[in-house]
Amino acid sequence: MVDKEIEQRVNIKFLAKLKKTATETFIVLREVYGKDALSRARVYAWHKRFSEGIEDVEDEEDLNIDQETVRHSKQWLSVSISVVLLYATFCEAYRRFMQYWYLSRIWNKLQSNLTSTVLPGNKRKIRGVYD
Repeated sequence: MVDKEIEQRVNIKFLAKLKKTATETFIVLREVYGKDALSRARVYAWHKRFSEGIEDVEDEEDLNIDQETVRHSKQWLSVSISVVLLYATFCEAYRRFMQYWYLSRIWNKLQSNLTSTVLPGNKRKIRGVYD
């Protein structure tokens, strides 16, 4: 696995010297290595390093993937999940409210029809019972 990583770093260095962007480099590595390609963050970090003139493909000590960016990404993911869950809860509550509202309207109509036709104080005929 280490050999493939170094091979990919050499390829990133080559593409950086050809003035390819980090995005183009990442796309090429994905095409060539598939699921074994370096992550987007690593490709961008190595590309930046090689674009700044650093030549060593072995030394990973100086490679700084911005941990602040990673932390913010995780926070945004957490917020996004919370918003989706809140929306789903709202949709479920709204669905239940609409069911209740609709059923209560039907129930009220049934009650009003029932009271107007069945109560003896009303002068309406039901099957000839009231004359």
